[in-house]
Amino acid sequence: MRATAYELRTPSGALSATLLDYGAMIQSVAHAGAELTLNYETLAEMEAPGRPYYGPTCGRVAFRIAGAAFVRDGATYDALAANNGPNCLHGGARGFDR
Repeated sequence: MRATAYELRTPSGALSATLLDYGAMIQSVAHAGAELTLNYETLAEMEAPGRPYYGPTCGRVAFRIAGAAFVRDGATYDALAANNGPNCLHGGARGFDR
């Protein structure tokens, strides 16, 4: 897997952020040279099974949709991925982090 890193800096350079195009991932936020984020150095570390959820952008929803279903405007939507027991966590089995 390959990703491109994009670095954003304030005009003074005191605040910077590094974003990856691999799932809209935040790799780094630093202020005055001090790292403010928890994350990994490489994509291999980010992809490792069982890794903590550092850096990814939460997708469609943040938290759980109980029973992997919801009602909107009288219509029931029940085809959500149940990836946290009977619930849908952070938008499904394959979130925006990948």
